[in-house]
Amino acid sequence: MSKKVALLVTAEVQTRIVVEVADDFDVENLNEKEFADIAIQSKRRLLNNLNNDVFDCITDINLDREIPYNENDN
Repeated sequence: MSKKVALLVTAEVQTRIVVEVADDFDVENLNEKEFADIAIQSKRRLLNNLNNDVFDCITDINLDREIPYNENDN
């Protein structure tokens, strides 16, 4: 006999990009534009890493106790 369960899967993906920044750049205090530019430039590489190395990226798998599987879920 088998059953279905809801799982929460966490993945962590990291990549390296090189960007040109102002002399006073502070990675601890990114403004909205800096954050958006970095996110856009890294997105393709992050997705590629997740697609190609998913087994290395998954860091946690837990049973979803807050919203467990319901037979009406599809």
